[in-house]
Amino acid sequence: HLASVAGVSTRTIQRVEASGIASAGTAQALCAVLDLNFAEIELPKQEFRKQDSTTAISISPPMLVCLVFVGGIMGFTLAQFL
Repeated sequence: HLASVAGVSTRTIQRVEASGIASAGTAQALCAVLDLNFAEIELPKQEFRKQDSTTAISISPPMLVCLVFVGGIMGFTLAQFL
């Protein structure tokens, strides 16, 4: 699963899928697993928001679809070798 490879909970992945919003830490973990450069993801400044003591980012629907698709492929492939 994408969650286990990224080191986040399945519930976290479900929340990101449902809302399109991820904490900076979750987004960085997903980017690392999917071989994306977190610093290169361009988001309008208004999409950053303060949530408690962590910064959350909004992931655009096309990026979210890409992350979920690639994560699914990676999870399936990883499962074949375990």
